[in-house]
Amino acid sequence: MGSCLIGWICIGPKEISDDRKDMACSRALKVANLITDWVENEEDMPDDLGHLADIGIDEDYQIEEFVGFDIDQIRAFVEEFISFWTYPYHNDAIWRDYGNKQIVSTGNSTWGDEPDSYSYNIIKKAIIFDILEPLGIE
Repeated sequence: MGSCLIGWICIGPKEISDDRKDMACSRALKVANLITDWVENEEDMPDDLGHLADIGIDEDYQIEEFVGFDIDQIRAFVEEFISFWTYPYHNDAIWRDYGNKQIVSTGNSTWGDEPDSYSYNIIKKAIIFDILEPLGIE
C-alpha cells in the first residue's frame, strides 16, 4: 500500500471575458440554489447536481458549507477564481502555456485524503459550483 497522487489538471483560456464571468455567476447561483434546496428539503440529489457525484460528493459530504450563497458571495467567489486562474504565481500549482491556452495542475501525494492546498480547493469549489465550462475551462 502506498500513497496516491490526488489533484486536478485543467486547460483553458489565459484571459476570461466579462461575458464568460457573467455566465459563470449565473450558473453558480443556480447551483447554489439547487444545493440549498437539496440540503434544506433533505431529498435525493437533484439530477441537475449530477456533476457532484462525478467528484465523489453525495449526501454524506459536508455540502452544508455551500448552502445559502447569495449573488454577492457568488460574484466574489467567481472573481477570486478568475484572479487565481489569470495570476499564475501560486506555489501549490503549476501553470504551463499551451498556445493561446494554459494548463493548470495542482494536487499532492496523499494517503487517501484530499490535498489541503489553496489551488486544489479553489478548483474543487469551482467544480462544485459548475463554473469551469462557462469560463471555457476543461
